[in-house]
Amino acid sequence: MNKIVLGVTTNPDKDSDDGTPARLDIREIRPLTSDEYKKFKKACSNLNLINKKLDLFKLVNYNFKDYNVEKTFHFDQYIQNNQMHPAIVENIMLNLNRRVVNYLTAVKTFLDHSRTDLTHEYGKDSQQVKDFDDLTSDKFDSFFAYRFIIKLRNYVQHCGFPLGSVDIGAKQDKNDPSKVIYHMDILINRDEILENFNWKKLKPEIENLPKNFSIEPCLEKMNKCIAEITFHLFQNDIDQATESSNYLSNLINETQKYDGMPGIFKLEKITSKGGNMQLEDFPIHTMKVVDYLNKFRSNPLSKI
Repeated sequence: MNKIVLGVTTNPDKDSDDGTPARLDIREIRPLTSDEYKKFKKACSNLNLINKKLDLFKLVNYNFKDYNVEKTFHFDQYIQNNQMHPAIVENIMLNLNRRVVNYLTAVKTFLDHSRTDLTHEYGKDSQQVKDFDDLTSDKFDSFFAYRFIIKLRNYVQHCGFPLGSVDIGAKQDKNDPSKVIYHMDILINRDEILENFNWKKLKPEIENLPKNFSIEPCLEKMNKCIAEITFHLFQNDIDQATESSNYLSNLINETQKYDGMPGIFKLEKITSKGGNMQLEDFPIHTMKVVDYLNKFRSNPLSKI
């Protein structure tokens, strides 16, 4: 006998002392029709589109946070011991350059994959692809940080590391001599990056920068741009995702009076001696994301 059922799983027993896994109990709520199961699969597929866009955003955002965590770590180390001999500086620069390179690669991956996904989903001549191209072009034209980060990735690919020096030190607080003020700035050498790479139309803008300038304002602005682009991408799918999430929520609601995790169970070759079972979970996390996005008129991702 084969059937597909809506149900919940429970763990009535704890793992035994010898490491034997606890027994997994299944409570069947009701069978699903073929049409209901197809709707379940389609709803999960629709929500996966949202989840993939979110994962691409996370790829960029996590690398942005990694850079800040790395910098904070080295800054705290300096405050604790005030040591800054050449080997330590070299290690700081290598680690921070590694984080920036990862960030630049993540940005490139985000933009390329997002456009490719739209092309596959809607077609290369679709309005969705055109809107994406218009949006990214507007970001490029409107913000130096966006232009610079895009081109800096090419510089890194062909020429070398982006970061050139670290300015770190301490001084007495003028208002309170008993206090020490520490600072740490990670800098790009303007002349070095101009000498080794053809920046084309961006060159005059870079020439107007200080000889040594911080990359961090550019990283922060770029991250906000990526968040805004992601939120735009969500708008293509949010209506369909909301409908899918509501359908799945209605199925989950049927299980609420029972303890356990809701799921869809495919039971095959069931006899009195056993059979095969395949569990398909509900994409609950993504459903929460859809609900979260529907609560905001402005982009919540820019605050992450």
